[in-house]
Amino acid sequence: MLAYARIASLLEEISKAERSNKAGLAAGLLAGLPEEVLCPCVRLLMGDLWPSWEKREMGMGPEAVLECLKEISTEDVTNLRKTFGEMGLVAEAAIRHKSQHSISAEPLQVMQVYKSLNRISRQHGLESEHRRGAILRGMLLDAEPIEAKYIARTVMRNMWVGLGPQTLIVAIAKTFDVEAEQIRKAYALMPELGLVTKAASMGALAEVRIKPSRPVRPMLIRQGKISNAPVSRAYIPRHSGLRVQVHKAEGEFFVYTMRLRDITSAMSSLFLELKAISHDLIAEAELLGFQNGLMLGQHEMVRYINRRTLSRRSNVAPVLVLWDMLYLDGRDLTPLAYEERRKRLEEVLGAKDVSLTRISIAEQRVLERRGDVEVYIAREGSKGLIARDLLAPYQPGRFSDSDFYIRAVEKRVEGQR
Repeated sequence: MLAYARIASLLEEISKAERSNKAGLAAGLLAGLPEEVLCPCVRLLMGDLWPSWEKREMGMGPEAVLECLKEISTEDVTNLRKTFGEMGLVAEAAIRHKSQHSISAEPLQVMQVYKSLNRISRQHGLESEHRRGAILRGMLLDAEPIEAKYIARTVMRNMWVGLGPQTLIVAIAKTFDVEAEQIRKAYALMPELGLVTKAASMGALAEVRIKPSRPVRPMLIRQGKISNAPVSRAYIPRHSGLRVQVHKAEGEFFVYTMRLRDITSAMSSLFLELKAISHDLIAEAELLGFQNGLMLGQHEMVRYINRRTLSRRSNVAPVLVLWDMLYLDGRDLTPLAYEERRKRLEEVLGAKDVSLTRISIAEQRVLERRGDVEVYIAREGSKGLIARDLLAPYQPGRFSDSDFYIRAVEKRVEGQR
């Protein structure tokens, strides 16, 4: 049994510690913990209780937390909010003066808090708001002020302690006496630190593999300039769309954003075309949207995928333009040279038996001379070019060593928003 007070006290200590000491403090807690609580503890430290790609949300805002506090505190909670602003501090002050006493003599346990917070995220339908409030009130009633502070912050999805993924990666490496690079690599392929910690505890980091239906941390691409020296590269036009990952696995498809959020439900109009692809794959793509023949901008596409009622009819036509292949039919392609990955992409989408109208391969040109690149980037309709090193691998979760983005000179293009 592990008391939640240990998590709350550690978070408080980490919030006041020098940045260089935060990883050591976290490792001090993780070392020696039973395997079954490692994943929950890491998630509670982060304030992220489930993988980012799961379709869940806490569903409680500041007002809902305030209402819970009003029912169990003798303090003027509204006034506390005006004084402190941040909900963790409000909860801490409010719980110092409870109007009710807990019916339990036992302190809050880590698994109790973890399971209760997860229950909140799973409430749907009629009376779900009431059920969420009841679960949170029960926890706060049993909580000490410092525990209430971090329970409220977890509900708000902001811990305010400066304990990000990179710091926790170092902490996990210290805990299990492995190189931080091993943790980073596993995190890039399985981007949820609770699961990575579990793998590390089992000595299974080397077994973490890229897997369709689970997003990969995307390779990052810096902005650069056209080289004066003649260097042969592939140049791919970028438009005003959103960078996404497209996954196909055992007949199901998934689409994830750069932040690893599942937006598959917004892509229902592409279902038949995605089903026509007969391979298991992970591909990178640009998600474009067209309305009345005009290409939408990024902000309009974000509104489209975030619309509250997905069943509501929309006259936006989404289009996927694929530009890289990371996985194909059981094989991780990321170590391969870009030109080899491109060849696999063309083999899949260039097949004669696949008739796709809104899923296509990105145009690319292999150019060497600066003048040719300048002519290509100046063409109408392109926001810029991605310059790809033909021999470079894909590096999940890292900045590319040799690929870069060239921004086009901005100009008004007729027919674009």
